[in-house]
Amino acid sequence: SFEGLESKNASVRILGGKVNVNATNDGVNAATLLSVEGGALYVTTGGDGLDSGGNIHVKGGTTVICGSPSNAFAPMDVPDGCEILVDGGFLLAYGSLSAVQYPAQKSAQSFLGTSVSLKKDVPYALRDQNGNTLVTFTPGENALTLCFSSEALAAGEYTLFSGVTPEGTPTGGVYTSSTGGEEVATFTVS
Repeated sequence: SFEGLESKNASVRILGGKVNVNATNDGVNAATLLSVEGGALYVTTGGDGLDSGGNIHVKGGTTVICGSPSNAFAPMDVPDGCEILVDGGFLLAYGSLSAVQYPAQKSAQSFLGTSVSLKKDVPYALRDQNGNTLVTFTPGENALTLCFSSEALAAGEYTLFSGVTPEGTPTGGVYTSSTGGEEVATFTVS
């Protein structure tokens, strides 16, 4: 579809269930607030992944956004004066770099927002300094930015590995775990 889920005059709240969106333009578009509070939301888009005329608030559930590789779009998009808040749940978003917006620093849950080159169909894993895997995923598009947040993410150093061997059955390009791989980049979350 052109716009996956759209509310022209109101907010959009995802409270539960499993929602798969594949859109040529915006994945989920809200006129005011866009809130993910539970369930699972998987978005593949040719435009903005989550696009709100107000704030975007991730409070719970699972949100995976395969953003457009086009520089005109962002995995998450809010207007000036509004913000992206991540206060709970699991968030994985990747896409183009020029229009990227990351969560606000006042978000209650830690997040990693960074520029990094991701190749389509190559499996990646983010691991902590003890080697524990926080997320394993295979991008559906080439990307230059990554945003990740979960309750397992805390202050510390994390390493992104490419060419890993995924384990389990993927859902929205996300696997349960992985082994191996080659170090791509190291990040510090404070």
